[in-house]
Amino acid sequence: FGFLGIEFVLAGRAKVTIAGEEFELRPGSLFGYLPNTDLRIENSGLYPLTKYFVDLHGSEAISLFESSPLGKLHVLDFSGVRWVEETFRQMVKFGARGGTKAERSCRLLAELLLLQTEESEGEREGPGTPAYQSYRKCRDYIEKHFETMNSVGELGDAVNLDQAYISRLFSKYDDESPYKK
Repeated sequence: FGFLGIEFVLAGRAKVTIAGEEFELRPGSLFGYLPNTDLRIENSGLYPLTKYFVDLHGSEAISLFESSPLGKLHVLDFSGVRWVEETFRQMVKFGARGGTKAERSCRLLAELLLLQTEESEGEREGPGTPAYQSYRKCRDYIEKHFETMNSVGELGDAVNLDQAYISRLFSKYDDESPYKK
């Protein structure tokens, strides 16, 4: 693509290749790419990929992007983090209005998205930690078995974790408790 893009997955699963490196996309995946970055997305789930995206331009946008965690051209996991989706919703809302104030609002929201992404990544433990891996194990189980799962106790039995520990993991890595999933 000839522009800087930021995308946030709402539903579905896919594989994305960004500059030759392959990543899994799932709800909550946030990623970006620079102008002329080799990018390929292939659906890998039963349901089509649904996502928000915003395209940016200009040296200021590129500089801010490159200094953010998205500038590493990796996929970040923001599943359950409401502010990311809400920021995109606001950009759609203002963008639909048109005009110079709408353009400025969208530009500021995109800048805020990049700044908050940097701040949030600094606060969160990365995917290599045991706690985060346990959280992902719970999320994956919920996503696969949500139709038949009845309680957090059932989740705890399935993933071999204590209910209280599961609640602490969701407090740390998610905006919702496991009870609301």
